Amino acid sequence: MSLMEFNKLYLKPLTAFAIGLLLIIAIDFAIRHFTGTLNTLGLPETLWFSLQLLTGIFASILFWKNTAQKSIPIRLAYYIPLLLAFLIFYTLIIYVYVIETAIDGF
Repeated sequence: MSLMEFNKLYLKPLTAFAIGLLLIIAIDFAIRHFTGTLNTLGLPETLWFSLQLLTGIFASILFWKNTAQKSIPIRLAYYIPLLLAFLIFYTLIIYVYVIETAIDGF
């Protein structure tokens, strides 16, 4: 796999996923900051998780469109490492935010 193909297949969806999560965090933190305490509810929980899900779906669709010229078994084989990377990014970004800001009882 060339560097250009790697960029198209993995870096673009991962960047979209990370930026989406960071935007969700920024909105949540701003709401919490403007209300005066970090322990109050920022984004409603349903919206918080729905936006994260939509971010993941958007990044997955971006990946799927970038692999349109490949067969479905090859797409799925390429998709598994991307899902693992999504999981690692999600864990790092979301849990660092939750633990570092000491929200939700952490």
